[in-house]
Amino acid sequence: MDIRSDFHTHTNLSSCAADEVTAQALIDGLCGGSDGLRVLGISNHLWDSDVEGGSEWYAPQNVKHVLSLRKELESVDTHGARVLVGAEVEFSSDCRVAVTAEHAALFDYLLITANHVHMKNFIIPASMTDPDEVRDFIVKRFLAACDAELPVKCGICHPFFPMSFPSSENEILSGISDEQYGECFEKAKAKSKSIELHSSVFGPHLPHNNRIGAGDEYVRMIGIAKETGCTFHIGSDVHKPFALPGIKLREFAEFMGITEYQMTDF
Repeated sequence: MDIRSDFHTHTNLSSCAADEVTAQALIDGLCGGSDGLRVLGISNHLWDSDVEGGSEWYAPQNVKHVLSLRKELESVDTHGARVLVGAEVEFSSDCRVAVTAEHAALFDYLLITANHVHMKNFIIPASMTDPDEVRDFIVKRFLAACDAELPVKCGICHPFFPMSFPSSENEILSGISDEQYGECFEKAKAKSKSIELHSSVFGPHLPHNNRIGAGDEYVRMIGIAKETGCTFHIGSDVHKPFALPGIKLREFAEFMGITEYQMTDF
């Protein structure tokens, strides 16, 4: 198996990435060399200014800003890789995808982020800390994100990962039953939403562990998605020009028995 793609990466057009992470730097780091990526999707953070309710942090990360990447790519060396312009589009607190259909069509693909639960009092109430409530909140938003109708191919990024809840991560995930996951992934399949193999899957028992996490729970989750017939995409979520997370995720896909034929063709 030779899955050499990554669709969740960031350049300095994302406010959370360093200034030195230009498109060329990212491409050099991920696509250069004999083992480099063949397909790279760059997915900077997006909140369309034509959609009400954005935050101060999101304000500069509008459609014009994110799509300025196309001009930047005109003068880069891609090392023979196919480079796609996507975006990590926010999903509002009231379950609206933060881009208009007209503007969505300007991108090659979109990743919908339904679980940015670290954004207190914007996506999630700061008072919501009980694991049962957080779990129900994340599951509800995943199902709603699957229903988003957009004119380009879409994926759900870092599915179910309860950001900013490290002490209760395992409790939150273990409380999602096989049946609930089955319902969620059946909807994702029916609505043609790709499931991301994200760096959050790495737990203490997995190869190349890079953080303490609920590894067994992610194996259960992705296993059910695979049994359901979903398709997948690699999403390292890198904000720096290096390839290690993507390489780990290729190994994770092999660990899970996911083949090239089960990967989404964006």
